[in-house]
Amino acid sequence: MSVPPKRSGQKKHRNSHAREVALQALYQLDVVNADLDETLRLGWLNEPMDPQSRMHSDRIVRVCAARRAELDQAIRSLSHKDITQLSSVVRCVLRMGMAELDIAELPADIVLDDLLNLTRKYDGEDSVGFVNGILDAYLHRQQGEPA
Repeated sequence: MSVPPKRSGQKKHRNSHAREVALQALYQLDVVNADLDETLRLGWLNEPMDPQSRMHSDRIVRVCAARRAELDQAIRSLSHKDITQLSSVVRCVLRMGMAELDIAELPADIVLDDLLNLTRKYDGEDSVGFVNGILDAYLHRQQGEPA
């Protein structure tokens, strides 16, 4: 009997690839002030996306771009750190998380788990607790509960 190969330890959820592509697109918008439409053409993408994932990724990016000031204000209100001191990856993950929690297509725990894995992959373990705390506080605020 053969043993299946071990996975990397990170769970993959529905829309994981879409979130990863959205993070990369948001990073481009944040760091180099790339054009939104050009970024969403995904000419820089090395891996093809299925239509559903592409649609989800596009939606996240467009919502984050349209609501950037509002999402950044929410980050400022929930964080003890100045938003300019956060890495671009952390800012983008927080924006994505807040946008996706507002969209509420999937259970919050699935979205948060996936975003924490992206934080771990692209920014490091040290940022995971911070991102988790901010997104958890945001979720409680949206649900009208004390953080």
